[in-house]
Amino acid sequence: MARLSAVEFENFRDPRGYRLVWRNTRGQELREPNRPGSYYVARRTPYRCEREEDFIKPLKDGLYAAFAGRTLTPENVLEFVTQNGALTPSGFDPDKGDHVEMIIMHARWMADLINRPDSRRVSSGTQRILSRIPDASLEATIEWDAARQNYKWVLRPRTLLDGLWLQFGQSITRGTIIRSCPQCGDFFECGPGTDRQAHAKFCSEEHKTRFFSLKRSKRGK
Repeated sequence: MARLSAVEFENFRDPRGYRLVWRNTRGQELREPNRPGSYYVARRTPYRCEREEDFIKPLKDGLYAAFAGRTLTPENVLEFVTQNGALTPSGFDPDKGDHVEMIIMHARWMADLINRPDSRRVSSGTQRILSRIPDASLEATIEWDAARQNYKWVLRPRTLLDGLWLQFGQSITRGTIIRSCPQCGDFFECGPGTDRQAHAKFCSEEHKTRFFSLKRSKRGK
């Protein structure tokens, strides 16, 4: 099996957190969403002061699965950004923020691709989704891997959203199986290269036990 390129990404996470704001079509913040506009997730710090300790590496294994499965509402986007930092360049600007509707749209596209029927033929619906996904922006370099004593590709996405699509693309192109857990509804990876076997139906043994325990208790009523 070909070795996957390493993906490295650091993201700034506002130590004061983030908030959900409604902006009108002119970009002005309103207290109530009573005029045409959109929700944005904006950082609380009113100035750009980025300390080294405020940078994190959010692209842990399977983060794209959490993004696709849980980012369904404005509150979900706020929670995701609070944990992982801004998703787009606008998210670093306290006067703008990540556009919530656009972020949810990307999560739905990713979820739709995960839920596509297993088939050798790509449906017209899948083709439409693929055509709408913007090209990811990244930097690719060849570096020396001291542990393997060999060269390696290192990919550095420009934004967290680019990183999520890159992570998702690596997963599906290497043949990873992605399923939805019957207990929690979250997507999870299984099969070669993951910590779950290919026949796994649940994201964890804990959720498997809980699912069948609840099933037995319902039968007993």
